[in-house]
Amino acid sequence: MTVSLVTGGNRGIGLAICKALVERSKDNVVWMGARNPERAAEALATWKSSGVDESARERVHLVQLDVTDQASVDAAAAYFKAHDVTLDVLVNNAGVALDLPWSKHPPTAATCDTTMAVNVRGVQRVFHAMRPLLAKDARVVNVSSGAGPMNMEKTSETRQATLLADDLTEDTLDTLVEEFSAEYKQAVDESAKASTTLPCASPTGWWLQAYGFSKAAVNALTHIWARDNKDLLVTCCTPGLVDTDMVASYTGSSTKKSPEEGAATPVWLATAPRQDIQNGRMYGNDCKLLPWQLHAYSPLTLHTQAGASKANS
Repeated sequence: MTVSLVTGGNRGIGLAICKALVERSKDNVVWMGARNPERAAEALATWKSSGVDESARERVHLVQLDVTDQASVDAAAAYFKAHDVTLDVLVNNAGVALDLPWSKHPPTAATCDTTMAVNVRGVQRVFHAMRPLLAKDARVVNVSSGAGPMNMEKTSETRQATLLADDLTEDTLDTLVEEFSAEYKQAVDESAKASTTLPCASPTGWWLQAYGFSKAAVNALTHIWARDNKDLLVTCCTPGLVDTDMVASYTGSSTKKSPEEGAATPVWLATAPRQDIQNGRMYGNDCKLLPWQLHAYSPLTLHTQAGASKANS
C-alpha cells in the first residue's frame, strides 16, 4: 500500500492529484489535506457521487491541514503518528498567487507576507512536521511554477549565485526570504509615492515579484532537501498554466490546461520508476527536466540499496 498526503487537496490541481493517485492503483491511499474540512468534504462528496469506483472512494481520506498554522500542521502529524500512518509520498501543492500580471489588486506588504507564508514557510512547515513520518525512500513532490525560473532570469547574477549555490542551507534561504520581503515592502511604499512600479528590480538585484520569488525559493528548498536527505527522492515541477481560481482573471493567448492535465507531472513524479527521475531537479508540465534547471545545481545522487551494494562490493 502506498500512502500519500496532498496539501491543498480539495480543489484545482490538488484535487486532481488526489483523484489520479487513487484511480491509478488499488494500492494507493490518499490523505487530502485541506484548510477548510467542510469545503473539502463537499468536494469529496461531489467526486464520490460522480460514478467513481467504490474502491477508490474508500481510499481517500480527509485531514484538516492549514499550511500557515503550525498548530494545524502539528495536529495532522500527531494524528498520523497516533494512527500509525507512514507516508510514502508527500505532495506540497498548497499555494497562492497574489501578484501575477493579471491580478486585479495592486501589490501590498500583505501580498508578500501571505505569499511567503503559504508558498515558502508552508512548504517548510509541512515537510519538517511530516519528515519523521516519511517512509525510507519516500518521495516529496513540491508543486512549483515556471514563474520561479522566470524570476531568476530577471534577478541579478550576484543574487542568482546566492540562491542557486550548491551549498545553500535552509537557514541562509530563510535569511534571503526575509531580505527579499523587506525590499518588496520598501518598493510597495515607494510605489505608493508614485516613484516606482512593481514588479521591478530592487537595489540589491532581486526581481520584486512575490509569487515568482516564492517558487524560486521552493526550487531551492527542493535541492537542499534532496542533498541533505539522501534516502528521499525530492523533486519539484511546474504544472503549467492551469484553469484554476489562481488564473481566473487571465485573458492572454496561452491555452489553459485542465486541472487533470496540470496534475500529470506531479502524479508522474509520485509514481514513476525511481530510476527515471533525477533527485533534486525541476520538471516541466511534459514530465521532462526543465533546461533552465539543468545548469542551476550540480547533479545529486540517490542513496539506493543498489548503489550501497555496489559501493560495498
